[in-house]
Amino acid sequence: MERKLLLPLVILITLLAACSNETKEAESKDTEDKEATKKVEDSIEELASYEISNEDMFDMYNFKSTYEGDKLIFSGNRTNKRDDIRKRYVITADKALISTEDLAKEDNERDHCIDGELSPDGNYFVFNCSNDNTVFSLYDFDKEEVIYREENENQTFDHYESSTLHAMAITNDQEIILGQKHEGYFKIYDLKDASIKEVDVASEISDDDRLVDIILTDDDSKIFISTEQQVFEYDRSTEKFHPLIDDTDEETRVSSFKMSENGKYATYHKKENRINGPLQEYDVFVNLESGEQKAYDKLDYSGYSTPDDNGNIVFYDAKEQAMFLYNFEIEENKIIPIDKDKLFMAANNFSFSSNGKHLFVYDIDYGDEKTTYTFYRFTFGDIDSYEEDEFRGNLLNASNNNVDENKDNDTDQPITLNDYDEDPREGYKKRWEKSVDAQFPTQFPFEPDEIQYSMYGNRYEQEIINGREEIEYSTFLNGNITNSKDCAADDLEKDIEKDGIEYYYYDFTMEHELAFAKDGDCYTIVQEDFDKETSYSIADSIQTINDPPFDLPIDQIKFPTKLPMNELNISTQHINYNTETTELRIFHTFESRDDKKFNIGYAASTEDTLKSQSEKHEEVESSDWEEITYYEDMHELVMYDGDFYYRLTADRIDNEYQEELGEENIKQILIDVAETMEK
Repeated sequence: MERKLLLPLVILITLLAACSNETKEAESKDTEDKEATKKVEDSIEELASYEISNEDMFDMYNFKSTYEGDKLIFSGNRTNKRDDIRKRYVITADKALISTEDLAKEDNERDHCIDGELSPDGNYFVFNCSNDNTVFSLYDFDKEEVIYREENENQTFDHYESSTLHAMAITNDQEIILGQKHEGYFKIYDLKDASIKEVDVASEISDDDRLVDIILTDDDSKIFISTEQQVFEYDRSTEKFHPLIDDTDEETRVSSFKMSENGKYATYHKKENRINGPLQEYDVFVNLESGEQKAYDKLDYSGYSTPDDNGNIVFYDAKEQAMFLYNFEIEENKIIPIDKDKLFMAANNFSFSSNGKHLFVYDIDYGDEKTTYTFYRFTFGDIDSYEEDEFRGNLLNASNNNVDENKDNDTDQPITLNDYDEDPREGYKKRWEKSVDAQFPTQFPFEPDEIQYSMYGNRYEQEIINGREEIEYSTFLNGNITNSKDCAADDLEKDIEKDGIEYYYYDFTMEHELAFAKDGDCYTIVQEDFDKETSYSIADSIQTINDPPFDLPIDQIKFPTKLPMNELNISTQHINYNTETTELRIFHTFESRDDKKFNIGYAASTEDTLKSQSEKHEEVESSDWEEITYYEDMHELVMYDGDFYYRLTADRIDNEYQEELGEENIKQILIDVAETMEK
């Protein structure tokens, strides 16, 4: 009987225990699901802030974050009354914002620490300081101190290298990559055993190419080297170079190379200026493991980030104040739901961590007296839930860049030349004759070797030169200015008042500037070699002149009589004259007011100084000119008639219209305009 009663009881207890376990498991799973849901929510976290006076300006650039997103480095340029203070800044894992000068200083002599790079693992930071007799310094974030300084007195490098080598990267194993950009090599300096290995890049590139940047993979096994024309992968185990870009030569320019830390994904901007072909510009996204490439032109974004380890790239639109997460392999574009109040859009002033989890941005708060820059870290949540957006770029075939080499780009519709009403000579004459209304200095602290005159608008300027000593003088003719403050730059301060004239002055680090109003006009004197009293002596000596300071044989100079636009403006006309070389130069632009912009730049000179330095040029046959040369890459035509040199430039042609016209048509238009020129 007892057994019969106990058996159901045991079964009941067992069932209750099982139910209890299932309930706990369900509750545990529910808790895990809730925690998982919490983990995928977007979040934004304030990191640090930086405050400056409203009298200063602060520009930031070159943002980089660590793989885990625990540190951020960037460069900052603080300007106070034209004096620039450039620093490299670090936001550490504990949210402290410090400058490289703060890291470097043992005394007051270490400053101008403007360079700095993190190791791939984020443990080390190598930086250069210009005024501390140090080639580089190495900071350890764990120890929170500089653990090594390569002093010049160590004589590890010769005097020239000590001043020209720059720390461009650092490995996780304390190997410093020191680059010599102009000489085309870099050195790997292993601090553990003080060994130095030199890697020659110059042997892999053309004579007119140069080293631009060095990027390491996270395992330190490969070094990627970008030049102006190519990107190389350098395998440290085999010591072999492998070029990454096909069809690159002296007509190609490669810029903005970026790479994920695992070395799998890369992006770069490519520009081609081929003979008899349109200018081609596009952005290339590459999977370095598979070799897959995709090229895009006409990207309708303000910029984009370094790719992460999964092929994601953050694009931003400064006008819309919006950011997008794009994966170029699956061509999926998502709108990042970031708070626009925590977002300030400028040229690449953000960073995307290579693990794809974090985005660093900042915001600006303009106060009455101070401006505050606040930095934030945005952490991605459930990306699949983000709203999709059409990618704003035209996909090309990266292997041939969608360019048909046999395509005739020339338009079938001829460009007609039209008469125009305004005579440029009248503007030049008026400007030159009005110079007698300006007052010029008559006393200088030296006997001038040469004086360079510039006349444009209502401004008349002199650059007075004696060897390396220079004085810049300018006057702005208005006739109605009574307050000297209206003539002074905002960063000048009132100095003295003499004979009813207020003088504004400031002694900047690199120059001294004096400004004042006299007889209704503005006057400014800028010099760096003499004291304040010298500036005042020059100011006291100014007086009007009886005749223009040089001759202007405007009636002997040829101008176009027909131009390839229906409506136009003549831009500000410039007259330059040098008393030493006696060169007279005039120049302006015929600005098109048509829908399709095609401006014509015009210049004339008494000396042979208008020719381009480009090697891409051809002589043009013409019965109207003694010499005529076309420079294709500059779209310039330079002519000589035996008396004067002339230059016509096809200016501000957008890429689409340039492709429609074709290079031959552009050249022919300039030749046709030249044939209409007459005195």
